[in-house]
Amino acid sequence: QVEYAQKLTKRDATGKVTSVKVIAPSPHAAFNQAAEAAARGEDFEPAMRDGVAMPYTLSFTYRFRIQQ
Repeated sequence: QVEYAQKLTKRDATGKVTSVKVIAPSPHAAFNQAAEAAARGEDFEPAMRDGVAMPYTLSFTYRFRIQQ
C-alpha cells in the first residue's frame, strides 16, 4: 500500500523553508508529520530571476510505502 502527503512550502531567497502547509494530507497523521519534518529539513538552491535570488513556493508530494 502506498500513501501520499502533499505539502506546500514557502522558501526565502536563500532557499530555506519559511513555512509548510498540508495541501493533500494522508489519512495517517504520522505520515503527515513525517512529511512536514522532511520538508522543514530540506535546503534548496534559491530561485533566481534576472540573476537575483528571490523567495518562492514549492509543492511537493511525499510518498510512503507500507510493507506488510
